[in-house]
Amino acid sequence: DKVNDFIDFSSSINAITPQIPHAFPTHLIQHYPHNDNLGLLHQIAKTFQISENKLILGHGTTALIYQIFQNLRPKNTVLFTPIFSEYQTCAKLFSQQIQEINRHESGWQTQQFPEESLIVFVNPSTPDGKHYELGEVEKLLEQWHRLNCWILIDESFLPFIDLSISASARQWLERFPRLLILQSLTKFYACPGIRAGALFCHSAFQQSFKFPPWNVSAFDQHWLTQALQDQSFFARTQHWLTLEKTPFIDALSKLKVVKNVCPSCVNFLLVELERPADVVKAALFAHKILIRDCENFGLGKHCIRIAVKRSEQNQNLIKALESLC
Repeated sequence: DKVNDFIDFSSSINAITPQIPHAFPTHLIQHYPHNDNLGLLHQIAKTFQISENKLILGHGTTALIYQIFQNLRPKNTVLFTPIFSEYQTCAKLFSQQIQEINRHESGWQTQQFPEESLIVFVNPSTPDGKHYELGEVEKLLEQWHRLNCWILIDESFLPFIDLSISASARQWLERFPRLLILQSLTKFYACPGIRAGALFCHSAFQQSFKFPPWNVSAFDQHWLTQALQDQSFFARTQHWLTLEKTPFIDALSKLKVVKNVCPSCVNFLLVELERPADVVKAALFAHKILIRDCENFGLGKHCIRIAVKRSEQNQNLIKALESLC
């Protein structure tokens, strides 16, 4: 079976695609890409309302996560879980001690940890899609800043809620010089085959950051620069998500195989099943539908994460799940 024969609900990629008006100029392949990435850098800075001297481009957010840990090599890393497994992998590689704090347990905001730790916090979170309000985030940042910690806030899914700087912790980069904001570009702009991600940081960190040359290809630069210029894209995404998510949640909640659908502010849903996730996953594979189980997030054997897609695809999943009952 070919990949295109499957509906992939396991990957939380925007169902709307940006308009790319200009074909890739193939002569660029004959030259090394510009290391300064000026066109893309300028466009990201404009879209995310931040100065270029507070911006680092990388070969996707996963590569940036590795490079951040490799640059900082923190003695102690604090991970607020559930969390993307690459953070745990990097912490094991580059930290001497790892402390995991479960966001779903009471009192998580006041947990103690050593000074000068690297703290990783994802907002909106995955796999549950919870969005922590800026007032709550600001209090946490003040608390962690007093401990002289490095703070990495992963805002990869924030563009599904708001693109403006007033909705983001990146507005506080001057106030908290050890604050780093990771921003995926490929999830919102629906291009996981493009490998480019952004890190927003204090200008002093940008100047000291070490990363490999030619870390964003000429094709990646060309494609994303155009995607970021699509002025209607945010509105079209919001229209689709508003139209599709609530009916999808309602339909899922009525299924016998579904125990609970968690509230979500973004384009994916955490679903608790009545049956083991691996059994449901295997059954859906026969329908050429892919889902993601959440056992590697530490959520047990009955949870899955599914993306919100277009109406026809969402209905296909509902029908396939109904057939399991």
